[in-house]
Amino acid sequence: MTENDNQSVHAKRTAQPTRSWRNYLSGPILFLHMFAFVMSLTTSGLYVPFYISATLFPHRKVSVSTGSICAVNESVASPETETIQKKATEFNIYVSLVSGIPAVIASVFLGAFSDRFGRAVEGSTGGFLALLMAAFSYIADITENNKQRSVAIAFLEIAVGLGLVLGRFSTGYFIKATNFVWPQVAACCIYTVVIMIIVFVLPETRKPKTPTETLSKKMSCVRHVEKIFSFYVSKSAERWKYNICILIFFATGITAVGRSGVDILYQISQPFCWNSVKVGWLGAVIGLFQNVICMGMIKVFHLCLNDEGVSILGSISGISGFMITAFASTDVMLYIAAVVGGGAVLTLPMIRAIMSRMTSPDKQGALFGGIAAIETACYIVGSLIFNPIYSHTVSIFRGYVYVVMAGMVFISLILLLVLVLAPRRLSSTYKINDHTVIKD
Repeated sequence: MTENDNQSVHAKRTAQPTRSWRNYLSGPILFLHMFAFVMSLTTSGLYVPFYISATLFPHRKVSVSTGSICAVNESVASPETETIQKKATEFNIYVSLVSGIPAVIASVFLGAFSDRFGRAVEGSTGGFLALLMAAFSYIADITENNKQRSVAIAFLEIAVGLGLVLGRFSTGYFIKATNFVWPQVAACCIYTVVIMIIVFVLPETRKPKTPTETLSKKMSCVRHVEKIFSFYVSKSAERWKYNICILIFFATGITAVGRSGVDILYQISQPFCWNSVKVGWLGAVIGLFQNVICMGMIKVFHLCLNDEGVSILGSISGISGFMITAFASTDVMLYIAAVVGGGAVLTLPMIRAIMSRMTSPDKQGALFGGIAAIETACYIVGSLIFNPIYSHTVSIFRGYVYVVMAGMVFISLILLLVLVLAPRRLSSTYKINDHTVIKD
């Protein structure tokens, strides 16, 4: 090796930022935030139908400590129960619009700004998906562009899963012991702790080089928003891959983040009539299998599969889980669906990793900003699709909405096959045109 080569290697090594234990706080931050988010979401999801029941049917005997909307000694679905579910789905739609539209706008701007101003900006000013986006961008800054990044993203998903598991598990007992108020108070306190850690403890990975750069007039909002959409409209040869990936992400995402309100209504009404503790237990099992066990096995899956293969496996698992849920009539079937469908969550982090692998370091924030905006849009669109479907089919076939969800995941499976097979077909075409085909 020449002296110039030695100097080049030394320069690359010294250019890498030094990392301390504080650089790995993105996982604990996501855990705490997810714990608070799930606690607040579950409490709201159980309180809304209870409030509607108490308001519309004040003489109906429903236990406040259980969270179920089934009346005492009610064995079959009554017109009152169906009315409560329909009103609750309407409220879910309003909430998704009010909270989702501002979150989409925030995700679009904050993701691109974080590439220049730093990840803490979006991490402490956005909602859950904005924080998730910031964490993924943060990991992209401190990992190499290979399977190491896929594993790191998977570990973030595990942190999310642990927060989800413990949040859902504890919320059911919390509500049973204290009613609906104190879980929300606890969630607010945890949010405050998260903000303090982001602002005062977590080190920044992308700092402006000079104060002049920070105030540069080139930092226009239009330019940053253009960076987000440039992946999907540019003349790059990779554009079709970006478009396929974001369609896969959208088709899968609307079932992952748009189902929460429907799930709770499905469980607390006939034939299950679950209380808050049972809802929490199933949520914990789903989170355990999806975000902890399956995510923890990504390293094992990578021994024989690439990111695309793991995504296909996740889609097949998701379709199976939704179909079992659609026809479930007992508690055991819901738990079987949770286990069988546990791999559904694999598709989203793998698509993130695939897209991140195709993207340069200075555009990671813009990429994940766009993904977070799509994920927020998934929450809105999923709520707009699944809540009305459930409302209009609850008296005919309660599980129909889950058949629709399975169909959406099937669409993403088809697109994944296109993503895998199209490059091979194009490669074969180029070989034929260049007369390089090898015959037996």
